[in-house]
Amino acid sequence: MQPGTRYTIRMKDEQVIIQELLAGQDTYQPSAQTKRLLAEKTLIMLVGATCMGKSTVMYEVMHQDKQIQVVGTRTTRSPRRDDDPNRYTYRPQTFEGLTAISGDIQRRAIVQYVVNPHSKTIYWSESADYPGRYCIGDYFSGVVALFKAYGFENIIPITIVTNPASWQQRLDQRFPVGDPRRRERLAEAVVSLKWSLSQPSNHPFIVNLDAESQMAAASVVSVIRSKNADYSLARKTTQQCLDQAKALYRQLTPTDVL
Repeated sequence: MQPGTRYTIRMKDEQVIIQELLAGQDTYQPSAQTKRLLAEKTLIMLVGATCMGKSTVMYEVMHQDKQIQVVGTRTTRSPRRDDDPNRYTYRPQTFEGLTAISGDIQRRAIVQYVVNPHSKTIYWSESADYPGRYCIGDYFSGVVALFKAYGFENIIPITIVTNPASWQQRLDQRFPVGDPRRRERLAEAVVSLKWSLSQPSNHPFIVNLDAESQMAAASVVSVIRSKNADYSLARKTTQQCLDQAKALYRQLTPTDVL
């Protein structure tokens, strides 16, 4: 075997595993035993574009209502500075790590998984990651429909949005012009905002303004407690953010239409 051949084969094997996981993620179903562990749990799914402050609102909700606990997350991405070490479990994106994940998926021992379409890193959860009767997490819009088939007693998707000026400021700080991740984050934002605006009129929208995360969290708690609200203004803010996301994306990729 030539020097470097084993490494090249492993790289190809990793790519094969990722492609298999991508192909199966939309039809994955946890085992009946796993579903039974979720049958009395309500999942609050905070959905929104990157940099809308979903994580901030999520932890504030948990602070305001002790019955609600944050969902644990397992991932092959590298740790970030602002990650909560009590929330994240990391597994290296290596041949061995991916093989172990693939085995768990084949046994249907996990609740769900998703492959990031851009970075190809994997996010997944197990039944132990839903510790309370009420659990809250932040999610890609595309997985909401999938979660409804995983055995939870109730699913409550809620869109989190902020005003366009604040959103762009946050985006520019985290993914400045020139950052290779900016384009994919803007593409994700467009998809997410479109999804939210396509939902029925009773779909909850919460505006998370700067320095007002406590108010946003209180609004989320009200939604969980089935209190009615008028979301028309928040929908308008969401449309403004969508228009801005499209404009920012076109600055990077003028020929693409989202």
